[in-house]
Amino acid sequence: RTFGARTLTTFAPMPAALYLSMNSLRLMFEEDDDHTGELFAEVSANGFSGHGSAWFDCANLLSLIERLNEYPIPKDNFPVIKGGFWDSSTGDVKLKQEHLHLSFYPIESRGQIGVRVRLSQEEWPDTRKDSVHKVDVEFNSSYEELSKFASRFRQLIEGKTTEVVLNESKI
Repeated sequence: RTFGARTLTTFAPMPAALYLSMNSLRLMFEEDDDHTGELFAEVSANGFSGHGSAWFDCANLLSLIERLNEYPIPKDNFPVIKGGFWDSSTGDVKLKQEHLHLSFYPIESRGQIGVRVRLSQEEWPDTRKDSVHKVDVEFNSSYEELSKFASRFRQLIEGKTTEVVLNESKI
């Protein structure tokens, strides 16, 4: 597909063997002409895996990336981004359907970072609620790995690379 000045290939899933051996998050991004884009996520953790996507404003993604470089990450105000279908019919904009959620938070004082990824299919009026596929996983990372990931994530949003991966890192 062509988006703006660059052409991207289809999001290809990781080989199944990799799902079984690593806990990781993989992101790809397809920018549109209006400074928004679709963020694709693929996650695997302890045998659970899934993929999904949501649209985001590039400025919001860049804000998240800046927050990933904070040290220490605040326990009560950690970096998080959510995307999906929004509802503004009541005048108050609320997330009606969450399709992609990424959060990064401290889980202990030694520098371990929890990475929470939630993915869900889109629901339409004729979708049977019990048929919607969802995944909600957590894996561990570190400040060092998160810093490297943030740098590569920025390159992804700027169109300088086609994907970024955050692998598990235990301290």
